[in-house]
Amino acid sequence: MGNSIDTPLQQLEAIIAGGPNDKSRRQFVRRQLAKTDVYALGRAEGDETNVLHISVDRNGQDREALPVFTRPDFVILAQASNSAWDSLQVILVSGRDLIQLEDPSVTILINPSTELEFELPLR
Repeated sequence: MGNSIDTPLQQLEAIIAGGPNDKSRRQFVRRQLAKTDVYALGRAEGDETNVLHISVDRNGQDREALPVFTRPDFVILAQASNSAWDSLQVILVSGRDLIQLEDPSVTILINPSTELEFELPLR
């Protein structure tokens, strides 16, 4: 086998790695994210799932972000760098559901603190 990019998560990573975080690339990332599930941290209790939201400083302003990951090893790295996250569960979430969130103040933060980090504002 060659270097085929065949899974939706691999395709998402290839789009992220392919260039700058500009409006055009965000459209491609949004489309691909809608086709796959990603890993998040949080708690699943019964029928309810609470996904971790964090505050990030961007240009001196705090913004709400929802960190998600394309690989389990990225989740492990994130938990290792933030001990408060150790008690959280790894949850598989629908990318389609994430991009349909109604809160325009939330940014989806894909693969934070990795070489494949990508910020995707909801609006």
